[in-house]
Amino acid sequence: MLPGDIAADILDVMIYQSKKRKIHTEKRPFSALSFRLEAQNSSFFQKKLLPAKAGSIAFVPQDTEYDRTTDGEKTVVIHFTLYNSATHDISVFDPENPEEYRSMFLAALSLWEKKPIGYKYTVTSIFYQILAKMMADGADVRNNVDRLSYSAAEYLKAHFSDQRLSIADVAAQLFVSEAYLRRKFRESYGISPKKYLDSIRINHALSLLKTQYYSQKEIAARCGFSDVKYFRTAFKKRTCSTPGNYHYDFESFDKRNT
Repeated sequence: MLPGDIAADILDVMIYQSKKRKIHTEKRPFSALSFRLEAQNSSFFQKKLLPAKAGSIAFVPQDTEYDRTTDGEKTVVIHFTLYNSATHDISVFDPENPEEYRSMFLAALSLWEKKPIGYKYTVTSIFYQILAKMMADGADVRNNVDRLSYSAAEYLKAHFSDQRLSIADVAAQLFVSEAYLRRKFRESYGISPKKYLDSIRINHALSLLKTQYYSQKEIAARCGFSDVKYFRTAFKKRTCSTPGNYHYDFESFDKRNT
């Protein structure tokens, strides 16, 4: 469902409630992890139908287009920016004991609404506790992903800052041909390993831009881009903005889309 070593920035925690509806959702620049307090005939449709009942946890990655239907639901949603994953697959997890998850999601919601001192750190801690419990309870990141593709993805995440890294290097490390790796990787993740690598690099660049510590040239180098011009091109393709003009106002975006 989720990578085992994610880096995330919590943007919002909210209650979402709706009556019967069918909607199409365009790509959004943030991910969502949600727990259904109540749900009637709810489901996601991406590559296949994914039912979501009361107690289900759904993960919707950023930059993902999908359809959703429901006869009515009440959901706690955590929105976040995910910096080191390029998956575009929606997942739904049905835990054996959903009450423990309900308590954690509601605790995160209460803290976000009350905003005591240090609330964001505490909410982030709860978020990671939820992920840890999900993995312990069997929400396996490798569902529908073959071992070769998973190993390649992990290698790319570990070495993305190396400017000399190529897909041919990854194939050689895994003792397969580059063509075979590209084919298996696309079958598992729906994108080429090169696009996966660029996505990891751009997501990391977003986190560095927020610090305001580095120049564009320094960020490009730290993210594995040997050419700052290519970095700017890849960044604009991914975010529809230049690095210099990039600014994401989550609250404004959320108001425009509620």
